[in-house]
Amino acid sequence: DGYSINVEGTVDVGSAVITSIGNSARWGGFEVGYDADTALYLTGTQIAEATPGITMSGLSRIDLQSALITRSGSSDPLIRTTAAASGTIDIIDSELNQGGSSCIEAQGAIILTMNNVELESCSGAALWAQGIEVDITGLEIGNESSIGLDLSAVSGMVADVDTTLHDGVNVAIRVNLAEDLQLENLILSAPQDVALSITNSKNVEINGLNIITSPGIEMDSTTGEFDDMVIDCGGSGTAISIASLRTSGALSLADSEISSCDTGIEVTSVSDYNSAVRFSDLEIV
Repeated sequence: DGYSINVEGTVDVGSAVITSIGNSARWGGFEVGYDADTALYLTGTQIAEATPGITMSGLSRIDLQSALITRSGSSDPLIRTTAAASGTIDIIDSELNQGGSSCIEAQGAIILTMNNVELESCSGAALWAQGIEVDITGLEIGNESSIGLDLSAVSGMVADVDTTLHDGVNVAIRVNLAEDLQLENLILSAPQDVALSITNSKNVEINGLNIITSPGIEMDSTTGEFDDMVIDCGGSGTAISIASLRTSGALSLADSEISSCDTGIEVTSVSDYNSAVRFSDLEIV
């Protein structure tokens, strides 16, 4: 109970089950990041009942392939990177579920790559990320997480994300303080809150977005290009709400469809000192 596996050098684990002794006991998981040569490779491996399953606290590399991480302690995520972490985390064809505080909490100077990953029953955020670079392609957010993706000061690409099963009390995706973030081919649903919230961000690009609940998008102090969006409010609500604008840059909405909403697009706080808002090829019915 409470013991960890400290990774020094390279650890390569394949087709293993690593868990606690039972009876609600929790072990300390893998601790990674002691020196530049530290690397953890898990293939076809299950980690259960750890607090958390993996902690990255320095320069290192972590690769998860066809892995399952489940049942962390009540106040811990399944994967945590600290502010001192640096390096890369690659998660491919894997599942994380039953996190205590979230499924993934990521910060530090890291690049997080996720491909074909499922996050479910995370309690808090499925993914909480701050100040990192992401390369996400193929991510399914299941039920029983308060928020889907909570991204602050994050750069990179988020593509092919499906939150249809999200039933938490907060947004499907929240973006704050981002710059040059690309969002592509998203299917979003948030039955108890707005589907997509973007605040205090610059040069956000959206290309391919399908929202099936309302409110659809709320933006505040944000610039960027939003293209190829389909928003269906289901009979009531507002599709897109734009609050205060930035003093420089532009916000563009183009080639999109909005249907079954009380209000298609709501824009407030516009003055000569604000950035421009451009609309082109929009269909609102």
